[in-house]
Amino acid sequence: NAYLAIGQFRYMDWFITTPLLLKTVLVLEVKPRRLWRALTVLLLADMFMVVTGYLGEQQFTAVGEVDAGARLFWGTVSTAFYLIIPITLLHIYRKYGGEAHAWERRAYRILALATVTTWGVYPLGYLVPAFLPELSFNGLHLAFNVADVVNKVGAGVVIYIG
Repeated sequence: NAYLAIGQFRYMDWFITTPLLLKTVLVLEVKPRRLWRALTVLLLADMFMVVTGYLGEQQFTAVGEVDAGARLFWGTVSTAFYLIIPITLLHIYRKYGGEAHAWERRAYRILALATVTTWGVYPLGYLVPAFLPELSFNGLHLAFNVADVVNKVGAGVVIYIG
């Protein structure tokens, strides 16, 4: 039950913090109204990624075992929404990157690459309970927490240094 409780808090955190991380695309200093459509796509994809990932996290049988099939289904749906994010980030860079200063382009590339690579690792941790349900999940929680700190603090450092 502790695994579920910690996971629920993590998803609540992600529901709040991941949209804020995605808004860092404003580092390009493009007027937000010009990015309205792309930001809307990013934020909706992020919201559905988190919500469907959460649904998958909650997939257990009546006796408390991981329901691997349902978990993998929701994980696949969540990953599909995740894939929209790097595609949209690339679109934004191609469309507006030429208008930005060199430091803005560099910061944007670092933030976008960090988002794609570090967020792309989370599905691996998501799969562990589906394939190795007998494993202790303390290490998994620790890895998620370290990754969260690196993602959030790292974005702030890039923007600050930029």
